[in-house]
Amino acid sequence: MAAYEKIAGHSFKEAIKAEFVGDIRYSLLALVESIENRPAFFASQLHEALNGPKTDDTTLIRILVSRSEVDLADIYEWYHMKYDVDLCEAIYADTSGDYRTILLKLLSPLK
Repeated sequence: MAAYEKIAGHSFKEAIKAEFVGDIRYSLLALVESIENRPAFFASQLHEALNGPKTDDTTLIRILVSRSEVDLADIYEWYHMKYDVDLCEAIYADTSGDYRTILLKLLSPLK
């Protein structure tokens, strides 16, 4: 991406924003963000899942389970750095019952 920016004089993200609209634009930007910094990308996705009008349970579960044995510790740290909130506290505030307990168990080895 750095080579593209050097040649084009603008970022790859700016090019995507200028050339695409709709779902393809959203998908390409997500792909670029994921490539640039995967833990930061997932931290952002978790933040959106927890801070919308209602909890996006599908996204929350997908990220916590799929990344639990890969890089959840890095995502946990990025979440705290980026939003100045502990991910466990955010999940605790936005969920309840056994669902909350299970999600927090996934994060318990990280504390």
